[in-house]
Amino acid sequence: MNGEWVILSPRPVTVGECVVGAAATDPDLRIASLWDGGAVLLSNLRGGQLTVTGSRPLEHAGDAVRILGVGVEQDRHWTEAHARGWGAEDAGALITAIAAAADGHAHRLSTEGHGGSDVELQH
Repeated sequence: MNGEWVILSPRPVTVGECVVGAAATDPDLRIASLWDGGAVLLSNLRGGQLTVTGSRPLEHAGDAVRILGVGVEQDRHWTEAHARGWGAEDAGALITAIAAAADGHAHRLSTEGHGGSDVELQH
């Protein structure tokens, strides 16, 4: 399954949160830093890949509300995650664990064949 998520968190999502999330869900995941630290690539033994792009401060909460369809607190960081080749439950569990490590929440934007915001994944 392919899909896109957003993590909203009070602090940036770094490679550290990705390591914590990976350890909590699948100790066999491989992790690599991309683009001089601008993104993190996580891959599983079945060929699935998850790219977590660098966090940035959310400047306009109203934009996030329009995109996600849920209320958003100020002082959040916006981090995007793109999955390719994962099972829906596996990708959701990993992204939720990464979000939890950053004290945040993951929001699914889309999955293959399905557009728009979906139900929030809580940690």
